[in-house]
Amino acid sequence: ILLNFKWLWLLIKKIFNPETPKERQEAINQVSWPIWIVDFISNSLEWWILFLVVIWAIISINLWVFNLLPIPALDGWRFLFITINWLIKKTFWRKAISEKTEWLIHVWFFIFLIALSLLIAYNDISKIIFR
Repeated sequence: ILLNFKWLWLLIKKIFNPETPKERQEAINQVSWPIWIVDFISNSLEWWILFLVVIWAIISINLWVFNLLPIPALDGWRFLFITINWLIKKTFWRKAISEKTEWLIHVWFFIFLIALSLLIAYNDISKIIFR
């Protein structure tokens, strides 16, 4: 789990504040996930049982870590939002953000996450095709 957070921090750092332009491109090329894993598994089925167990564990941990990030439309944001609303309601006797505003935030970030998923899938497929 700690390695996931370190890797995520390093990836964000290399994408948004690279030391060289090549470092940014290498970081962007490292962003791949579901389609690349299926391709990787299909190309290395010699130790398939052990390999599948390890891959399932890695995928589960990565999904858990990603889902806990405080990004709208994910569980981490929902937990943060509930906590902030509870604190403000206890202090000022009113909600911080209305349900409509919360809904709009979730919808827009959900659309953003779907678009990001499609972009990563395209990146994975192009890596497989132009190998």
